[in-house]
Amino acid sequence: MEKKIVFFILAFHICFLSGKQNIHPMVKSAILPGWGEAVQGYPKSSRLFLINESVLLLSCICSYSLSKLEAKKYRTFAAEFAGAKGHRDHRYWVDIGNFHSIDEYDAEHLRMRDGMEGKWAGWYWEWDTVQHRKNFELMRINSDRLSLAGQFFIGGIILNHIVSAINSLYLSRLGNIESFSISPIRLDPDQIVSWRVNIVIAL
Repeated sequence: MEKKIVFFILAFHICFLSGKQNIHPMVKSAILPGWGEAVQGYPKSSRLFLINESVLLLSCICSYSLSKLEAKKYRTFAAEFAGAKGHRDHRYWVDIGNFHSIDEYDAEHLRMRDGMEGKWAGWYWEWDTVQHRKNFELMRINSDRLSLAGQFFIGGIILNHIVSAINSLYLSRLGNIESFSISPIRLDPDQIVSWRVNIVIAL
């Protein structure tokens, strides 16, 4: 997540450092939403995309930060009440929440004959109470939900860049339109088949 934050900061600086160069507004908006609209004289549109970017970026950072904080809490909780060790595999923590002990985990997979028994050999755990295991599972699920929310916000950020770039391209072409007309195409006096759109663009 830290790398993503650095990327956005660098992109922000690149925008303004290259401001004197002849960059198409569409490219500017692709780098920083709202920038292309601003240089073309559309402050309201620019402000909308910038606000969207700020809200989405802040929400993304908060989601991932809270997810990491919650993950740290449930791992500490599991170490205290189940003797679990700090494994990097997320599946390990999922299994800790689903099984009371590593012996129960191995017994279940041995019964299923799926070859998964012994997967966590050397990573012992055993909960002291069922309630502690349930509390752990709630914390783990909450952390995963926050992480998933962060992924959705990243998708929103990417979409905001794309929409702003398309909007800037549209606005740049809008000034070149000399005439615009719509007329119906009739098959007979009583029936309209379709509409004809005529656009004249200055090159």
